[in-house]
Amino acid sequence: MKLLFIVLTAFSFSFTLAKEVSQGKPKTKKSYQRPYGMAGCGLGSIVIPRQGSQIFAGTTNATSYSQLFGITSGTSNCVDDSSSEVASKMDNYIQGNKSQFIGDAAKGNGETIIALSEVMGCSESSKLGRALKANYQNLFLEENTNIVTDNIITLIQNDDQLSQQCKLTI
Repeated sequence: MKLLFIVLTAFSFSFTLAKEVSQGKPKTKKSYQRPYGMAGCGLGSIVIPRQGSQIFAGTTNATSYSQLFGITSGTSNCVDDSSSEVASKMDNYIQGNKSQFIGDAAKGNGETIIALSEVMGCSESSKLGRALKANYQNLFLEENTNIVTDNIITLIQNDDQLSQQCKLTI
């Protein structure tokens, strides 16, 4: 009787496991977020959060020389992943073209979206434009360019088509 119970339990467990594998587990959402704000890495990024005053974070970095030390030693949030260089280029582009980009993102097309898709290495700017338009409210929750960029990267990472078409690494 015990043997029959063990066999039935094992069969039930293997059937449940096979069903989960065949259906595919729900994809967990990725979230891209740099550990520092616009002032960059260094002691200021540890003491003052991303949403805090970046003027004070930059002043802290400059007066303590922690940014230079952090960059050379790889400490104080100065260790970047492979997509950080693309994120930095996106920050510069979005900041320089902010009002035009916001309008184009709301429409889902325009010159700034085409140019941004080139910065991100996307093969089709039209798909990026449609995704920006569909997720407009979630992308532009804050004025901070770094957060907008991080939201766009998160959107791309969580979209199957865009994640294959855009190269967020250099």
